[in-house]
Amino acid sequence: MIQHVVLFAFGSHPEGMTKEEFLLQAKDRFEELADLIEPLEKITVTININPNEEYDLMLHGVLGKYEDVDVYAKHPEHVSRVQKWIKPYVSKRACIDGELLF
Repeated sequence: MIQHVVLFAFGSHPEGMTKEEFLLQAKDRFEELADLIEPLEKITVTININPNEEYDLMLHGVLGKYEDVDVYAKHPEHVSRVQKWIKPYVSKRACIDGELLF
């Protein structure tokens, strides 16, 4: 099992939305992907509640094998949501892919 963890810091958000509304919508949009992208076994999106930290959102996905990360990343639903909900507003991103050990 592979865990795919991505942290996002946002420098802005869509006009007409508060940052909190934006983060909640982004969370919902990405959690829907578990039902749409077959190699993605589970996804959890967490909104940071600590105002002293720079990252706003953490995405934690679980996939069967490392090659599935690429399938997930290139899936049209993932690409579409990243283009709409992340790229226009993100100021910083960090990612780790690693084996999920118990």
